[in-house]
Formats: sequence, C-alpha cells, structure tokens
Amino acid sequence: MKGARAFPGVEYAAGISGDIYLGKPEALIAAGLLTAEHIPGWPGMPPTSATFFDGARVDRRQRVPHDERWMHALRYGNNIRLTKGISAEEKRRREEALRAEIEEEDRNQPKTDIGMDAALKAFNDASTLFKVGDKVRVGDKPAVVTGEYQLRRVRSSDGEFFDAAKGYRVDYRPGYTVQYRNGEEFFFAAGYLSDEDDAPTHLRLVAGRSTQAARPMMEFRERERM
Repeated sequence: MKGARAFPGVEYAAGISGDIYLGKPEALIAAGLLTAEHIPGWPGMPPTSATFFDGARVDRRQRVPHDERWMHALRYGNNIRLTKGISAEEKRRREEALRAEIEEEDRNQPKTDIGMDAALKAFNDASTLFKVGDKVRVGDKPAVVTGEYQLRRVRSSDGEFFDAAKGYRVDYRPGYTVQYRNGEEFFFAAGYLSDEDDAPTHLRLVAGRSTQAARPMMEFRERERM
C-alpha cells in the first residue's frame, strides 16, 4: 500500500471505492480513524469484519450508500484493514485517473510487431507536403527530397512494437528519403524535416512518451475504431 497519509503505524492507499487504511487497532484508534467499538473481534463485535453507516453498525446484508458515511473494518491477521467511503465525485475522479494511467502504460508498452501490411492499413491519410526534388532542411543542414512520402519500419528506442527476433523496439513511421549535398541519402520521419524557410512540418505526426499527444500509431488505431 502506498503511504499517502502520515499516520504513525498506519499504511494508506487511495482505492477506487474508498480510502484504505491498514494498521494495528491501537494505531488506527490513535489516528482517530475509528474507536474501540469498531474493532472486529473485540468484546461485543463480530469476529472478523463489521460494516458501519453514520457510526452505527449495520448488517452486511443491509443495503446502504457507499459514501462518506460508510465504513468497513476487516481483521487482517493482527491488523485491521479499514475502508472508508468517499463521495461520488471523488470516486469518478479516481476512476478517471486510473483509466488515464492504464492508457499511458499501454501506450508505452512495446507490442508484438504487426508487420508492414498491417501498418500500411493504419497509414496516415494526411496530404503529402513535400515532393521529390523539393529542397528541405534537416536540422541546420540543407538537403533534397529523393524519395516520396512513405511508411518505413525503423528502429526506435521508444518504439511501439518489439522485434523479438532482433531484440529491439521498432516503429512504423511516415517520412521521406533525402540526400545531403555530399551525396549521402537517409530516411527521416516526416517531423524531422522543415522547408527552406526552416518552418516545421507534419507537426501532428511528431509524438512520444514525453509529449501530451499519443504516438502516431495510437492516432491511427483510434481513427480506425470510429
């Protein structure tokens, strides 16, 4: 459990349905989280668990709202696992935060390589900005476009897919083949190129785990679902 609140001898976690505390009965009482009348197994109490609403014990079969007035105490070895209800607004906020966290982990987790055919199906339908023969810049170096806009499989340290045979991450990225003045040719993802006036292009295709935008392949996937 994550220690999010400072109560001596008590561990805390913000659960989806409520605040969860774990500690010995004495520590929970000292923290003001419950009283001796709430401890399962103590005189006059059920042996293992008890549910309360507005401070009064209720039968476990009795249906009561799980809001701030609700509380459940469960004996957990020598400790008590105490769950306190939260408001509907706070529950929604925590659910949304968890969903966002799961989606972010999914975006950053490498997936099995889908192959070129499947990647082409997801290829971006944006209009091509540069044509073969156009003068461009890669960083501060002038170059000429020698290969048309296309999808290429490239090695990438934060790629969305994993090449199990070669042991590294890869991505499928749209871009161009360009030639430097010395005659060398290289493929660059579209977002690395700028026009002769050094204006950036293909901005919405530039994404990574450090930006708020989803990766390009995630954009394609979301569009396919629509």
